[in-house]
Amino acid sequence: MKTVRQEASAFTSATIIVVVVALLIFVVVSGCGGTQATTSSAPVDITTSTAASTTSTTVDTTSTTAPPSTTTVTSAGTTVTTRPLTSTTVRPTTTTTTVRPTTTVSSTTTTRAGTTLHVTIQSFSFQPSSLTINAGDRVVWTNNDPTDHTVTADDGTFGSPNLPSGGTFAFTFTHAGTYAYHCSIHPSMTGTVTVN
Repeated sequence: MKTVRQEASAFTSATIIVVVVALLIFVVVSGCGGTQATTSSAPVDITTSTAASTTSTTVDTTSTTAPPSTTTVTSAGTTVTTRPLTSTTVRPTTTTTTVRPTTTVSSTTTTRAGTTLHVTIQSFSFQPSSLTINAGDRVVWTNNDPTDHTVTADDGTFGSPNLPSGGTFAFTFTHAGTYAYHCSIHPSMTGTVTVN
């Protein structure tokens, strides 16, 4: 009978040793054996940008160190070391939204009504021979001589037909510049209009 008890005791001891060795292999393979496990991560920045706003979110991962292992001695005299599982906590730390205002600029252009100015053609001359006006102004030439005359721009911008005595010619100046003109019948007759 002693033999059966000794065999049963030996079988039980062998079973415990196999279980303990399997546990130790499991602990070593799972990376928790003998050293403390540490999990850490740097903050992660996520930025989304549009024309109207920018959103920035920072996620901070907190480092967690595993608590120390627990050692237990069984009734069979076997030492078993266990280590609890580790965990990592993730929490958002900052959310910022920036909205850029939209600027609308409107402008109003004021147009002044043009002024009418007069030049007299008399004694084979333009009077006044030099005239300064603003863009949009109108000039009216009136022939007071007994002979025909013309009002012809040197650059061809404007030109009148032959003006008999009492005839008129009008032109509205829309662009700034200096306009020289003459009488095409009497080329010695000259004048200028300066437009601001």
